[in-house]
Amino acid sequence: MTKKLEDSTLFGDRPNLWSVSPPSVKEVLVATGWFGKPFWLTETGWATDQTSEAAQAAYYNGLLTDWYTGLTERGWVKKVFFYEAKDSADTTNPRWGMLRPDGSGKPAYTAYHDFIFRNTPEVDDAHRVAENLPDRMEAGQGIVVRVTVQNTGTTTWTAAGGYKLGAVGDHDPFAEPRQLLAAGESVAPGKQRTFAFRMTAPAAGSYPSTWRMVREGVRFFGDTLARTVKVDAAPPPSARDLSLLGGRFRVEVSWRDHSGRAGFGRAIPATRETGFFWFFDPSNTELVVKMLDGGTVNGKYWAFYGALSDVEYWIDVTDTATGAVHEYHNPDGNLCGGADHQRLPLGPPRRGGRRARRVGPRPRRLPPSRRPRSAACFGSLDPRGRRRLRAGRPEPLPALRAVQR
Repeated sequence: MTKKLEDSTLFGDRPNLWSVSPPSVKEVLVATGWFGKPFWLTETGWATDQTSEAAQAAYYNGLLTDWYTGLTERGWVKKVFFYEAKDSADTTNPRWGMLRPDGSGKPAYTAYHDFIFRNTPEVDDAHRVAENLPDRMEAGQGIVVRVTVQNTGTTTWTAAGGYKLGAVGDHDPFAEPRQLLAAGESVAPGKQRTFAFRMTAPAAGSYPSTWRMVREGVRFFGDTLARTVKVDAAPPPSARDLSLLGGRFRVEVSWRDHSGRAGFGRAIPATRETGFFWFFDPSNTELVVKMLDGGTVNGKYWAFYGALSDVEYWIDVTDTATGAVHEYHNPDGNLCGGADHQRLPLGPPRRGGRRARRVGPRPRRLPPSRRPRSAACFGSLDPRGRRRLRAGRPEPLPALRAVQR
């Protein structure tokens, strides 16, 4: 095939004698003034009913090797179209295909596939699809952010290959400088990966936060995410911490609004079991939190929260007796309340506490989760100003009656 394309023949420069000795394709193009213009080789192939499958594979590999391994003098054949992909089920037709009628590959298919694999250059590239880094935080505040990137290169990202989301300059004032893929995880070309990680604000000031994909020890690559985050002074703990059940539990709330501003919720104590939080204005309550001692029912403390806001927020409930912290998360756009009956173990009772006494059947055991199953969640406002139900019907809570102990 290569000889027919580029050989110098006896009368290649004498078109009037081509009937005596056929010219090569290149000689025809030169003689007609077309050489150097885009040239495609179409309907190229070898039928395996006229030659063997092994010979077909050798011809495929030979043609591709001759013309597509970087030889500059052979760059004029821009494209080759092989004929054809799959043999017809009609046995009277020639067997030109790389695949048999049942779809199984002939040796030519393997040769074609392997050639492309060997000769496709490795390209690391990434496109930033989405991110929700904040523009503003309060000192000491911690929130979870998400950065979604798409693999637009030719390599597959793996942890073993050293692929990570990295802080440019190998330092970030808010987070660990490397966000990792899971062991055994792979992100193929065209696929997306979301990195979720915690940002904790340093002291008041303005700080850059800059991220790119990185192949450790090789290079940073792809789109750059650069954000300058203004950090404001935080309110004192007395203004943001809510103490419940005689100090057994301390509740702290962080929020992030739709515009990228984040901060601590300000606590409003109400009773031993209940308190409120405001985010933007002291006159505008956004969240109510309640703790009950459910020891007589299932040996656990119970946490409840009711939302009056659809911004993203995190509720951190700290058991001051054990130091354990339980986090409850409301995603952006949800108007959601919740109840946790299972994750807060009962410890030594405090005097003056109130226990919840079960009335009616014993409640079902709920599996631990980020979102308690006893939750009624609503999505964002629809165009008519009404809330759309986002989750199914909430599980009924057991009938409770607070009694003094």
